[in-house]
Amino acid sequence: MSAPLSKTFPTNASPPAASATLRRLAIYARPYLWLIGLALVCSLVFAGGRFGRALLMKPLLDDVLMPYQAVSTETSDWLPDLGFGTATPLPDAVEPKSPSQLDEKEKRDQAVMAQVGENFAFIVKVALVIVVILPLALFARTYLMAYAMGRVGVDIQRSLAAKLLALPLSFHHNTSGGDTLTRALRDAENSQLGLELFFFEFLQATIMITFGVASLLYISWQLSLVSLVVVPAIVSILAVFGRKVHIKARLRQEQVGEVTQRLLSILSGIKVIKAFRGETLEDSAFGVQAEKLFRRNLKVVINRGIATSLVETLNAGVAIGMIVLGSLMVLQGRFGLTSGDVAAFALALATTYQPVKRISRDWTLLTESLASAERFLALLDLRAESPDPVDAVVLEEIEREIVFDDVHFSYGREPVLKGVSLRVVPGEVIAVVGRTGSGKSTLVDLLLRFHDVQSGSISIDGTDLRQIQRASLLDRIAIVSQEAFLFDTTIFENIRYGRPDASRDEILAAASAAHVDEFVGQLPQGFDTPVGEFGLQLSGGQRQRITIARALLKDPQILICDEATSALDAKTERTVQEAIDRLRGRRTVFVVAHRLSTIRGADRIVVLEDGRISEAGSHDELMQRGGYYSELVSIQVASDGDEGRARG
Repeated sequence: MSAPLSKTFPTNASPPAASATLRRLAIYARPYLWLIGLALVCSLVFAGGRFGRALLMKPLLDDVLMPYQAVSTETSDWLPDLGFGTATPLPDAVEPKSPSQLDEKEKRDQAVMAQVGENFAFIVKVALVIVVILPLALFARTYLMAYAMGRVGVDIQRSLAAKLLALPLSFHHNTSGGDTLTRALRDAENSQLGLELFFFEFLQATIMITFGVASLLYISWQLSLVSLVVVPAIVSILAVFGRKVHIKARLRQEQVGEVTQRLLSILSGIKVIKAFRGETLEDSAFGVQAEKLFRRNLKVVINRGIATSLVETLNAGVAIGMIVLGSLMVLQGRFGLTSGDVAAFALALATTYQPVKRISRDWTLLTESLASAERFLALLDLRAESPDPVDAVVLEEIEREIVFDDVHFSYGREPVLKGVSLRVVPGEVIAVVGRTGSGKSTLVDLLLRFHDVQSGSISIDGTDLRQIQRASLLDRIAIVSQEAFLFDTTIFENIRYGRPDASRDEILAAASAAHVDEFVGQLPQGFDTPVGEFGLQLSGGQRQRITIARALLKDPQILICDEATSALDAKTERTVQEAIDRLRGRRTVFVVAHRLSTIRGADRIVVLEDGRISEAGSHDELMQRGGYYSELVSIQVASDGDEGRARG
């Protein structure tokens, strides 16, 4: 059962400001700013092309269409020369007049038509340039930004994986797996989305709006000033509802962790659930969590929808109002506005409205992603394993002794170890026995520095473990645990994990010593057989033999067997015992076990009771004392006898 999340992620701390969260996220984009800069240049080109289309409306109406309609209808079939040899001649029925035959009106009309032709040709050529540039700029912008944000995503994922690997074992013991997965996957993904929204949407929308405002002011500063009255209202809507969405999104992400944890519990306990017919109970419990997630997500959607709808209403009202107001000004001849001005203003306003609409929609999405980013960054802020001191020594060989001196340790509740003192010489086989919860596994975990002692010390050859480089310490130790964990790869690769630089012959020798070859020969692909997720394609005994081979390949100075035989058959248990015997005298071995067959041959047996060493000695010595060990042996002998009679 996982400890409450608040023990690892404080829930009462005030969330950081959105700007601070965004600045921290932006650090991931720093190596790719040159790509983002190129993308923004493409955005400038794209924005210029979009508003260039709007600005062409004024000369098209004022300098081409309206002058053309004002001249004689006799030339209604005429098309101007665009400079590409495309002029349409006058109809055959109309015979051209010589200049001397033309009156003043006809001369003016011909001059107007000539000017219209020049204007039209210029507009068409500019429009063709825009048509070519727009898709190229759009594609370049999209590709560059997608590449940059993709690399940012990889960097975020790698920093997250590195952090999870660097966190102490206590974090993984005390934290809900569902919450960690949510932070590692969904929250990290949403954090990347936040950067994409900022760089890909907001900055580009800002460029578009800047071009739009400049275009509107150029066309009519009077209409532009009137349209700006809506800006404070839009900003207020985004600020109010953005804050609401941010708060609701934080609660939703916490609930996502609960749902993920419930699902993980179902998957990991599926055997127990089915054996106790708990499907209905688990389905109901999962439904409760899923319903909570639905409600919290709905609150996010409602606030986001209200904000977007209000901004949509304001923008639509302003657009219609500006067209009406502009038309009235033209009809009244105010400010020198023309029909072309109103048409160009309307098109520029509509073009500006699109990025404003995008910002109103994406602002709430950004506040959601920043809520996820806070949770993701909180994970990165957790304290990693204690770093090696600058003067840490490298452990080369264990020549004299391993000493546990008055060691105390607790997991934050009741003390687990209470003043344990133990001296172990190289080559000694030490068996550690005791009741469940007496601190057996904790004792060897401290030797591995999965945790650091809270009082007292553990030293090797007189050097405190905390003064030894962690990597060099772990290089000298191998562990075979009760849970025979395998990676989702081949048998060969799982063994080689013990020493990646080992030769094939060394790997095969370790496999033979652990009797892995006995069952590998029966598999179609031999050592190249995939073991499946967590090694579930193999039996428990086969998985344990592979972990033993992995430990033997490392050829450690210290071998720890932590309940390695508790779930094994007699044959596989003998394999473990043979591995221990093979290392006897050459390597120090710690055996944490209950079974008499595993611990009887140890050089010394240490009995832990209530976090203290109650007795220590050889098997025979402890049997003579008649303490807990003697009681344990008697119980096992009686149990084995009953089992034998039952089989008989």
